[in-house]
Amino acid sequence: MMEARYVSVEAALALHATVLNLTRGTLGVRDMNGLLGSLERPKTAIGGVDMFPTLFTKAAAVIESVARNHPFIDGNKRTSYLIGTELLAINGYNLTPEQGEIEKFVLWVVIEKPTIEEIAAWLEKNSKGI
Repeated sequence: MMEARYVSVEAALALHATVLNLTRGTLGVRDMNGLLGSLERPKTAIGGVDMFPTLFTKAAAVIESVARNHPFIDGNKRTSYLIGTELLAINGYNLTPEQGEIEKFVLWVVIEKPTIEEIAAWLEKNSKGI
């Protein structure tokens, strides 16, 4: 795999503003360190071993982290999905789930607490190369 590209904090904040402008809600960051940690999580390596070795596990890690840790005042689940979508897009993949599946997906991530591998499998199944 070529070197992955990651979502910047500026891009994450822009995605958050976009989703809240479209869906209404309270704009703002509740925990900037939590947001930064969530954005860094896909880069995690221990002893030189990449903990999230595929683009789909990297996207799963950032989606799970933002959705569950609530770094924003509002719109965490919606924003987490957009950040994961952006990570995949800048690395050559488009998410193409069926109508109505996005909301089910993010609720599943938060309520059912699937593994990173399960989240990654859903992302891969619902993605197409650009």
